[in-house]
Amino acid sequence: AFKGTRIYGDIVIPNTVTSIGEGAFEECDGITSVKLPDDILSIPKNTFKKCYSLTSVISSDDLFEIGNSAFYDCESLLNISIGSGTLKIRDSAFYKCQALGGTIDLSAVATLENNAFDYCTNVEEFILPKAAFNSTAFSECYKLKKFSYPDGVTETDFYYIDEYGVLYSAD
Repeated sequence: AFKGTRIYGDIVIPNTVTSIGEGAFEECDGITSVKLPDDILSIPKNTFKKCYSLTSVISSDDLFEIGNSAFYDCESLLNISIGSGTLKIRDSAFYKCQALGGTIDLSAVATLENNAFDYCTNVEEFILPKAAFNSTAFSECYKLKKFSYPDGVTETDFYYIDEYGVLYSAD
């Protein structure tokens, strides 16, 4: 729809919009923030891929799925709200979102696919259900210190990241 278009600033998608097409805002590198309407249940493949200036996205708790490479290489993305209804985060959804930092709460996520958070180099902690844990989702997360689970279990010594950013079990 708008792929590669020179769109600048904050985007508020009207409440009358109920779906977004694949790659709709891909390479619109002037967008700084996006507010999605409550009726958007999925962020499809490549929707905001390479939106280099994008810093935040606000979505509803009803967002069900974040598609493949939806935020791929959004290097300025600081804030994401993963709502309680978000069950699936697809392959490479947040790949190279290097500005993301601190703790990312994925408590409601049931499916976390490969490379979902690869190269998120400033994230220190992920909170996620143990059943959703996927060791191939966090490569090159150099500042990652621990995984916490909603039942209160914290793992800090069970995994480590080597000098190449590969996550390993300590076993």
